[in-house]
Amino acid sequence: MKKIILSVAVVATAAIAGWNYQQNQQSVELSDLAMENVEALANGEGGTGCRWKRVQDEFGCTYHNCVSNGDGSSCTCGSTQG
Repeated sequence: MKKIILSVAVVATAAIAGWNYQQNQQSVELSDLAMENVEALANGEGGTGCRWKRVQDEFGCTYHNCVSNGDGSSCTCGSTQG
């Protein structure tokens, strides 16, 4: 009886290990649209072409936006500082 239980345990362990290995071997392919979105989001990173611009909102609060038409120092496009 112990041999049967041990055999079942070995077979189950091997099956689980094989399934886990198979799951780790699968690769994810991105569609052309997804790749275009990734490239579009990555454009402008690194701060080239953008500079800080001082902005005041309707409540009188002043903050800085990193925009292409800013007049301050270089920054990463889209950043904001309070």
